[in-house]
Amino acid sequence: MFSLEILDYDEKKNRLKLKITSLDDFYFLYNFIRKGDLVRAKTTRKVQVGGESGDHVRIPMNLTIHVDQIGFQEFAKRIRVKGKIIEGPEKFVSIGSHHTINLEVNDVFELIREDGFTEEDLDLLKETKEKFHEKPVVLVAISDDEATIGVLTPTGLKVVRTVYHSSPQKGFSPMRDDKEFMNAFFTKVYDIIKELLEQYLTDIVIVAGPGFTKEHFSKFLKEVNKRLAVYTDSVSNATENGLYEIIRRGIPDKIVQQHKIVEEAKAIEELLMHLGKNDGLVVLGLDSVYRAVTYGVAEKILVSFSKINSLMGAKREKLMEILKQAKIYKVKVIFISNLHPLGEQFERMGGIAAILRYKTEV
Repeated sequence: MFSLEILDYDEKKNRLKLKITSLDDFYFLYNFIRKGDLVRAKTTRKVQVGGESGDHVRIPMNLTIHVDQIGFQEFAKRIRVKGKIIEGPEKFVSIGSHHTINLEVNDVFELIREDGFTEEDLDLLKETKEKFHEKPVVLVAISDDEATIGVLTPTGLKVVRTVYHSSPQKGFSPMRDDKEFMNAFFTKVYDIIKELLEQYLTDIVIVAGPGFTKEHFSKFLKEVNKRLAVYTDSVSNATENGLYEIIRRGIPDKIVQQHKIVEEAKAIEELLMHLGKNDGLVVLGLDSVYRAVTYGVAEKILVSFSKINSLMGAKREKLMEILKQAKIYKVKVIFISNLHPLGEQFERMGGIAAILRYKTEV
């Protein structure tokens, strides 16, 4: 989810105070933070204590650095901001020396832009936040005779209901002895899931449990609703604790990231397919996309993250206008990261394109 939280904006001091709340915030920040910005955050630095013969220890401190380089470590789940220290406790640091600040989920930091944040900067921050949303994920912990259903949203886990389905006799094995018995159980559970899918506008379901029932239920889901993205994993029980175990294992985060990359890849593949057919249903470049969206013929717009900070002046204003017009005309905007091969290919193609509703001159 892109949910970068703006805690404070001091226009006079050209300072934004931000909180990173999800992995997708990194995609945005990697392109939003510029070389030359100032970043102030809590960090640790190795210093020597106790004189020349003393030990080197890491001391927590607040530092402000002048950004020289930004790196995104996707698998480490952090951004590394490198630069020269311009402010910090002089007892422990030398002003002008280099330091790297690691920014992770839940970190709060200040971003200072010496020439100020333009309206376009702030609008882009708001617009991109609206375009990014983490799909809620329906979680199901299930066993032979019990299922607990919940939904994971940006605000946390909501446990919805537990369904019990008692075996008719001692020693009865539902999966072995009565398929109809289990289908009745599965239908009860699916009826609850279906309501959540419609309410939260999602198509992602994680099914987990201690035995084989999870596989059977996953198969059942795929048969009754072929549009679902169903993922299966193991947890120790089918209670509320089972739902929290799914979260602790980090399964939803991995799946949402995978889901996002799949969506990006499908959009680029669709674009390449139209280009290969030469059917006139694709336009490339800022000006052509601008005309397509203002004429109302754009069905889908693809924008590379690299455009967020590389476009300046009039070109940046045009990008912002494209996003605003897309919102008015309810055109889907897909932001493309360059962290996978198709994203890199799209960036080399110019990084902005539109798929049209029908062939026309724009």
